Amino acid sequence: MNGLLEFVFENVPPLKVAPCVLSLIGHERNVKNVIRDGDEPLAISDVVDAGFWRRLASQEEDVAILLNMEEVEIGTRLIRGATLQVIHYGNLNDLVVFLSSEDCRKGGMVRSEDMYEWAKSVADLFEVANFFGGLEPANDEQTQLFLASGVGLIQGI
Repeated sequence: MNGLLEFVFENVPPLKVAPCVLSLIGHERNVKNVIRDGDEPLAISDVVDAGFWRRLASQEEDVAILLNMEEVEIGTRLIRGATLQVIHYGNLNDLVVFLSSEDCRKGGMVRSEDMYEWAKSVADLFEVANFFGGLEPANDEQTQLFLASGVGLIQGI
């Protein structure tokens, strides 16, 4: 399976958005660039500040933030070329990690079970009830690698 992989964490509690995002970022040097609402560049120093994410998670205005990163740590593996999208709409906060299947294979992340275990650990740590992942769009059951209840129809990439 080749293509873009999408790992979705739905309705992250507002108080958990900052620690979750900062955990996925890891460190400031990991962030290559940041864009708000599709075209407005943001300073990298803003998105490594927990206060930025706390304000975003509780504001009235809908917003989408896209962070292009050097890598993301999935379990014990580092996967290059990660993108993190944080979407705040209404009173909800969704986090989405995008990875290429090729970068996952290069990083040794090929089994759905491993991806599920990582996603479950993130969901448990940050109190996220619903999460799923698969070939983009990840909500397509036919190409899901995992969902909150376990491994999906696709066993690996």
